[in-house]
Amino acid sequence: MKMKKLSLRLMLVGITLSIGAFAQSPQNNTWYRLENGQNKKSIANNGATDVGSVVVAKSTVGNGGHWMLIPMGNGTYRIKNKYSGMFMANFGQQTSGAPIKQTNNPGSGALWTLRQLQGGYYMIINDHSGLYLGLGGQEDNATIIQTNRSSGMTTWRFAPVQANGGASASANPANSSWSEASLPSQFYGNWKIFSRSSSRNDVKISGTNIMDGLVNMRIVKTYYKDGVYKVITTLNNYYQCHYFKIRNGGYTGNGKGIYLNSTNSHAFTTFQQAMNVPLPSSLDEGYR
Repeated sequence: MKMKKLSLRLMLVGITLSIGAFAQSPQNNTWYRLENGQNKKSIANNGATDVGSVVVAKSTVGNGGHWMLIPMGNGTYRIKNKYSGMFMANFGQQTSGAPIKQTNNPGSGALWTLRQLQGGYYMIINDHSGLYLGLGGQEDNATIIQTNRSSGMTTWRFAPVQANGGASASANPANSSWSEASLPSQFYGNWKIFSRSSSRNDVKISGTNIMDGLVNMRIVKTYYKDGVYKVITTLNNYYQCHYFKIRNGGYTGNGKGIYLNSTNSHAFTTFQQAMNVPLPSSLDEGYR
C-alpha cells in the first residue's frame, strides 16, 4: 500500500513539473518554434519564398522554422513565418488531409484559434475549416496538414526562439508598445477623404498598397495599438507613416467610415523616422 501511494505521488509530481515547465502562454511579438507533442519535430517552410509552398515538419530548423502569432481579433490569429514573411493557410480547403501552405494574401483560411491543453501544449484549429493543424506523417519533411483527428500529432508547443538562435525576440523594430499586425480587410477598398481643411483625392487601400490619387505606395509593415493601426509604406526610396482607426459608427453605410491621417505627407529617408511619427491629435474621415 505504501509503495502504491509513493508511486501515485511521484506521478503527480511528474505531471506538476511537466505543466510548470511549459505553462507560459504564447505572446505577441515573439518568434517561436512550433514543436509537435508526439515526435518533437518543428514546423518549417524549408526556406521557401514562393506562394503556395507546402509547410513541413523537420527535426532541425532555422529562420524558416520561426513563427509569430499575429492577433486578428475574436481570439483568432495569423501565423507568420520569419523567413518568407508569409502566413500559414489552408487555401480555403475544408477536407481533412489537405496540406497547409504559405500565402502572402491571407484570407479566412489563414485564421487560427488556440485550444490550451495540459502540459503547456495547444491544439491549433483553422477558423475556416474547424480542422486541427497536424502532422501528415512521422518522417522528416512530412507535410503539415489539417485533420479531423485529434491526437498527439495535432498538439503543439510554442518554444521561444532565443537571441542566439538567429531570431529576434520582438518583431517591432522601433517601439515595443506597438504590436505587429495586419490591416483588417474591412479597411480595403475605395474611400473618399474629407479633410478638416479641404476635400482630398480618393484613396484605395489593399493588403499590399495604399493608392492616394495616382500615387501608389507599397505597405512595408503594419502595427496595432489601442484601436489604431500604424501603417509604414515606401515610395521611391522614401518611407511614409499612416494612421487608421475605425469610426464609432463602423465601416460602411449611412455616413459611416474610418479615420485616417493625410496619406501623402510624412516622407522620410529611413524606416525608423517613419516609425517615430507621433499619432496626430485628429484624423481625417474616410467614407465609402
